[in-house]
Amino acid sequence: SNASYRSTQQITDFTKEILVNGEAVTAFDRQGDLPNVVVTPNFEAGVDQVVDQLAMNDSERDTTAIIGKSLAECEALTKALKARGEQVTLIQTENQRLAPGVIVVPSFLAKGLEFDAVIVWNANQENYQREDERQLLYTICSRAMHELTLVAVGSLSPLLARVNHALYTLNEAK
Repeated sequence: SNASYRSTQQITDFTKEILVNGEAVTAFDRQGDLPNVVVTPNFEAGVDQVVDQLAMNDSERDTTAIIGKSLAECEALTKALKARGEQVTLIQTENQRLAPGVIVVPSFLAKGLEFDAVIVWNANQENYQREDERQLLYTICSRAMHELTLVAVGSLSPLLARVNHALYTLNEAK
């Protein structure tokens, strides 16, 4: 069964275009917002975007996961968010219990989990550029059931180049 029953139509339509053969994924007809892609000039501006998105998600009482590529990146982001007064829990091992509220989780621990809202941390050219990272990026994005945000520092991952622009909202942060 290739039907995706967890995500909204908008998230499924977006994520399946990351895959080269994504046409096989059938969307479940649950409507929602378009995924939001934000490109920022630097790390600090990227963290600001995450903080803004968390405030929006919180008002809707979503469980939000911020998914970074590596543990090191997740550690740096967690430190920066805590410095801004955000309540976040870093998940570092598979047997660590998922905390309520906002969690920061490295990509290799995200498979099989699902969340109301996902913020993909630093979906930039440096982190996601190789063809063999396509499936990883798809897996991360498809963890989102209702809200999907991708924040990229510098330039957006070229793996998203083939995604139809009508399927997401693009914001360039100053």
